[in-house]
Amino acid sequence: MSNKELYQATFSQVHSPKTVRWEDCKKMRRVRKPARVLTIAAVVACLLAVLSVAAVAVNFLGIRDILLPDKQSVDVYGEDGAAVPRSTQMVDMIGLSGYQNTPESKALAEWVAFLGTYDKDHAILNEIGNGPTGLDSRYSLYGVYTQEMADKLDEIAGRYRLKLHTTWREVLSTDEWNILISGDFLGENHADGGYIYEDGTFHLDGAGFAEGHGLVHFQFQRAVKGSFHKEMLNITDSSAYQEWVHQTPQGQSVTLALGPSKALLLLDLKDSFITVNVLEGSDQQLTAVNLEAFADTFDFSVLQPVKPLTSEAELANRLYRHILLEQGQFFEVNYGKYMNLNELLQDAWEQVEIAKFTVMDLDGDGVQEVVLWEQMGSDDSYGFEILHMEAYGVYGYSLPWRSFLDLKEDGTYSFSGNQSYYGFGRIGFLTYDMGNEDWQRTWVTNATAFTVTDYVDEEHEETHYTHLEKPVTKEEFQALWDVQKAKKDVAWYDFTEEQVKVMLPLS
Repeated sequence: MSNKELYQATFSQVHSPKTVRWEDCKKMRRVRKPARVLTIAAVVACLLAVLSVAAVAVNFLGIRDILLPDKQSVDVYGEDGAAVPRSTQMVDMIGLSGYQNTPESKALAEWVAFLGTYDKDHAILNEIGNGPTGLDSRYSLYGVYTQEMADKLDEIAGRYRLKLHTTWREVLSTDEWNILISGDFLGENHADGGYIYEDGTFHLDGAGFAEGHGLVHFQFQRAVKGSFHKEMLNITDSSAYQEWVHQTPQGQSVTLALGPSKALLLLDLKDSFITVNVLEGSDQQLTAVNLEAFADTFDFSVLQPVKPLTSEAELANRLYRHILLEQGQFFEVNYGKYMNLNELLQDAWEQVEIAKFTVMDLDGDGVQEVVLWEQMGSDDSYGFEILHMEAYGVYGYSLPWRSFLDLKEDGTYSFSGNQSYYGFGRIGFLTYDMGNEDWQRTWVTNATAFTVTDYVDEEHEETHYTHLEKPVTKEEFQALWDVQKAKKDVAWYDFTEEQVKVMLPLS
């Protein structure tokens, strides 16, 4: 990695070197956690004086009011998204935390200034390597790798009375975004990958249509006030932008900025600062009228007041409710695509319906699953669909009837291939990294005890009994089997809207 590449990684620029296609919008894509700071390749000069309160009152607050101190040197990228060798340029950077007179913006500027003078030859980082630093539990989201950096970050955050981000989760679907935000702020726009912090600060990549122009891709950032947010954006040359204030249909005053290769929507809300980075500009025939039309597609009023990130259990209940009551989509693993419940049932057999359901933590991860008992006509031995929430959304797993029998209150169940193979155990959900951002998911039965009969020939057979992966006698296995069969069955409920709400309560 070159010094300039290291510099770019250091300053957490929001950029999109990869072309995003509309047909990719619903493809599962892993969103990577913000990386550890790698090094500093350039010195950030003394801080610019921030605007006075009087100056801010006169200015309509545009991109010049969120500029970070001094231009910075970055790589030049070609149309293919690759850095051009030995080619750099000096660019303007804007902070995504708020305007220059705010504590959030001042803290970001000081942190950037510190990084510009710290470990410039990355000797400290080379010595530490990529191993644990003992600082990850508190500072992993800020790329801190020494105690000196940690102390400086704490000092800056403390002086401006800002909280540090502590946790985050990945978000991959538009439905999940709307549930997390408690409202449809995206309108007709589609969200791809993104992440959200515990305080409601988030970043998402998306795509939508600007009337009169066509498809546009964008990056949406919300920085919650009172927290230290380290992200910034390369805007190349602030003087190249046409700026004005636009009123949306919901009555929100949004600052619009149209540049040659990108455009910006800026909105200062009571408890957060919004930046929408539109990845097209006047060079791509995006006009001021087009940009206003695109701004009107968002409902920014939904974004306030900010609601902190809900718990995993609360989020699961909201997502499950959306799927069961509002035909929200989930990724069905067997089919390898997003579906809603009606599509799943119709794709199998027209007569298949949900007979009953239950809610419980099957795999012991602290988050409940929804088990749907399917029936075909009057035959209730069709199979089961299990909805399982992960960090990347809700996944559906179709289980044949014999593989998931007699579910008990403790989450164990019986399985049977035929008379020669049966047992009991607990379900597990597995994910395999196939490379190239491709993931393979499946379910397995982690068998507690089972028996297998091998037929040697027409007159001879051998039966083997196993418990916790060790051989046992027939009598020992039968005792275990009797205990399993005597456990209390799980309670099943009628699949009604009222019962779903009872079993999946919201705070």
